[in-house]
Amino acid sequence: MQNNTLHTVAAVDRGHAEKVAAAPLKIAGTNCKIFMYGGQGTQYFQMGRQLYEENPVFRRQLDACSAIVEPELGQSLAQILYDDRRQSHEPFNAILHTHPALFSIGYSLTAVMRAAGIEPGAVLGYSLGEYIGLTVAGCLSWEDGLRLVMRQAQIFANDCPLGGMMSVLAPLAHFDQYPHVYQGVELAGVNFAKNFCVAGPRVALARVKTHLTEMGILSQDLPVQYPFHSSYIESTREQIMATADDVAVRPPRMPCYSPAYGRMIEASDLVKPGEYIWNIVRQKVDFHALMRTLASAASANFFVDLSATGSLANFIKYMSLDAKRYRHAINQFGKDVASLSTLLQELAVP
Repeated sequence: MQNNTLHTVAAVDRGHAEKVAAAPLKIAGTNCKIFMYGGQGTQYFQMGRQLYEENPVFRRQLDACSAIVEPELGQSLAQILYDDRRQSHEPFNAILHTHPALFSIGYSLTAVMRAAGIEPGAVLGYSLGEYIGLTVAGCLSWEDGLRLVMRQAQIFANDCPLGGMMSVLAPLAHFDQYPHVYQGVELAGVNFAKNFCVAGPRVALARVKTHLTEMGILSQDLPVQYPFHSSYIESTREQIMATADDVAVRPPRMPCYSPAYGRMIEASDLVKPGEYIWNIVRQKVDFHALMRTLASAASANFFVDLSATGSLANFIKYMSLDAKRYRHAINQFGKDVASLSTLLQELAVP
């Protein structure tokens, strides 16, 4: 497919997604705690280490996840994450490690919240984070959710063309205004009004970055090795869908929001779970559109970011949503115990 054709297809897909997002959105009740989970690109070595060392609930759940992962990796997940030879700023992009690590961190943080008596009224997953959201919403056991993540990682590692993703600090309109700049890449996600992501082959991403730098626009390569949320992963479609063939999926017990679908997931979406898990890795992620709709309809809700970097809470910050409550649990700056304590104190206040 020609580069300019790819750009046109991306624009058509975006238009379709915007129509879906514009449809009536079912909303959880007000004063609801919405747990949010991030995806690829939010990982780093040592994430959650302080909690692993000092919080027994977090450690117990992470060790339980590690026990499932270890036979596949031949190595403890905790040893990979908390290797003293690794610094948090070093690249951490081996998908066989990062996929289960992100799931395990998100679910272990959820275990801590629940042990403190904090239950979600709804969940929202961003890309890989949708797997965690499904488990917390009761659609999957956490063990099955983790196994699905591991299967997906294996498929990408074995059969998906290498590539990457890039975050661009510019209004979304820039993507359409300068098609020659973005030749060879596709729109993969919209985080807030002045930040979107593109995905594609490394050569194309490097060319885009050069153009953006010349235009004075900041961009950042994400620590991922595959062009998620783009047509470049189409070769894995059947395999990804087949990973859910032997997994029992139940209707959600609470509202479960998907930025890929632009709405709350219905039980009918999960009748064919293979199609659902394919869509959340293939379709564009529009966090911005979904959040603005949620925020306008439920002003008293508290958005709890249980991703590793607190990036989702940061996206909300840049949306300038008046009087919206949001906070992260941990981030890459190593003060996890204090940060989590502050979050729990805020959630305890009606």
